[in-house]
Amino acid sequence: MKTSQRVAKNVLLGGLGTAISSALQFAAVLIIARILSVDQFGIYALQIAFVTILQQAAEMGIGSILIRDLAIKPDDLVTLFGAALALEWVVFLLVVLLMVLILPLFHLSALVAVSTLVMGISGLWALRANIYGAVLRSQEDNDLQALGFVLYGAAHFSLVLTVAAFHLGLVAIASTYVIANAIQVLCYRLIVVRRYGRPLIRSNPALWKYLVVNALPVGATASSRAVGEQSDVVSLSWLTNVRTVGLYGGAYKLAAGLRFVPQPLVFALFPLYSRAAGTSGSKQDFGAIYERSVRTLLLGAMPLAALFFAVPHVLAVGFLGPHYGESAPAIRLLGVAAMLFIVGTPFPALFTALGQQRFLLASSTCAIVLRVLFNVSLIPFLSMTGACCAVALSEGILLGLWIGRLNGLGFQLKIGQLLWRPLVASLLIGVILHYSAIQSLRALAVGGTLCGILYLALVVSLGAFSTAELAIAREGMGFVQPFLTQSIRWLKRRPSKP
Repeated sequence: MKTSQRVAKNVLLGGLGTAISSALQFAAVLIIARILSVDQFGIYALQIAFVTILQQAAEMGIGSILIRDLAIKPDDLVTLFGAALALEWVVFLLVVLLMVLILPLFHLSALVAVSTLVMGISGLWALRANIYGAVLRSQEDNDLQALGFVLYGAAHFSLVLTVAAFHLGLVAIASTYVIANAIQVLCYRLIVVRRYGRPLIRSNPALWKYLVVNALPVGATASSRAVGEQSDVVSLSWLTNVRTVGLYGGAYKLAAGLRFVPQPLVFALFPLYSRAAGTSGSKQDFGAIYERSVRTLLLGAMPLAALFFAVPHVLAVGFLGPHYGESAPAIRLLGVAAMLFIVGTPFPALFTALGQQRFLLASSTCAIVLRVLFNVSLIPFLSMTGACCAVALSEGILLGLWIGRLNGLGFQLKIGQLLWRPLVASLLIGVILHYSAIQSLRALAVGGTLCGILYLALVVSLGAFSTAELAIAREGMGFVQPFLTQSIRWLKRRPSKP
């Protein structure tokens, strides 16, 4: 299979799986928002914040190092992956023990304490699934990684429906995450063992040291970003009230959920980033991949930001329910943050491929400190609006730092040329949507689809894609036949013996 065909296969099938799973997870969150009171949803948002930080800290960036190294040296898979799994088991047991010891110190009610512990365990299971998924992505089997992601989304959505039907509470909701993550891990393990061989899960201090030393800056970056992202919720709970936390939490999830959209593209390109950065004389190739990644993400992000600006009330009431109408101004401002989230998605992978993990950590830490300062400074005066401004300002500064660093390394972006086409087209469809008097999600689906077609026609007519890029895209669409042949050959293989 040609490189363009592998990328097309991974983007399309990976994107389809991500879209299905994300839609199911999004629907599950909407159901949770409707079965809980606003105050309870605020507690749920705080628990998600806790799990996000916990998971990022426990993962330590090992998944990114596995993708980078195994993309270059796939023969090391059984040994390196086995060492990573053994290390993860040690982390799993230590973190569970710490949660059991620390949670009672917060004097939480029994219900909240138990649900928080269960939610924490779900995050550790998700960590294990992420490590398995990293191995699949390193070998450019993103379609199989997406399959497990879809299975997780379907299991979680079904379990949440059951919880809603029986009117169960926070502990049952937390349990749905644990069960769904466990199902996903079992699916990934079956695929990895059958496709690549059984990993050697052994204590290996030398490999553990290598993984931790190389991964820690990446993991610390993800953890610090998670802390910064959840500082909004923490600051709002400290400076306002739980109701405001719930209103902001619903709006933020709408914006943050869009970060799943570009992940299939970044997952597909990460092995290419790694091979280009790890091969002498390939600086031009790396620069071309970087420029095309950012341009593609800008083309996708700007119309979504226009949508948030044009019809925030429809999004708030339609997705979250009538009692979330007050969060419409926050949704409008978070449209800027959503655009920055999407455009910034490939940069951690780019810096990891280049061995620039320390800069990645330093820049992300700087942005997090600024975000916390913005939150503390703005929320007392602007409430939810202050939190939204803090997100947009800190993410904008961070993206500027990242682009500036790559410019210094010789990978320059012509920002004006990349920006003007999607900006003009997005402004046009934003004006159309705003003055269309759309009042429901059904009308928005029709109007949004028509505007999406208009947007695509505009950017193509304005020359957003070169003739060579259109030729590469046509070549990539020929992945179907080699993919089917490869899949049939794999299905006929016998499982690997222990």
